[in-house]
Amino acid sequence: FFFFFFFLFPPMPKRRDNKARSANGDEFFKKLQLEVKQFAATAMESNQRWNWEQREAEKLGAKRKTTARTPIKIMKGMLAKQKERDTKYAEATAHSGVFVPRKVNPLLPRKRTREE
Repeated sequence: FFFFFFFLFPPMPKRRDNKARSANGDEFFKKLQLEVKQFAATAMESNQRWNWEQREAEKLGAKRKTTARTPIKIMKGMLAKQKERDTKYAEATAHSGVFVPRKVNPLLPRKRTREE
């Protein structure tokens, strides 16, 4: 009777440790993902590639590079000079009769005109 029972329901094969197998699979996919990211970085523009390299270096433990900031007093002077240059340019173009379209910020909503 035992043999017949054994024939109908054979013992299940011993399962291997799934944790070890999944860890190896995770490593494989992580390496594959890193290779894909490195390949994609070759097609990036210079500033995007630089940012990507900085992020990768930070993941490895490097310090984040900070950009040099301009003091407020100097920045205010720079903005005032730029505004002065812009008004001077606008006056020169207005007197010469040349039509110069205004720069429009695409992020801001458009102002509706009466025709719309």
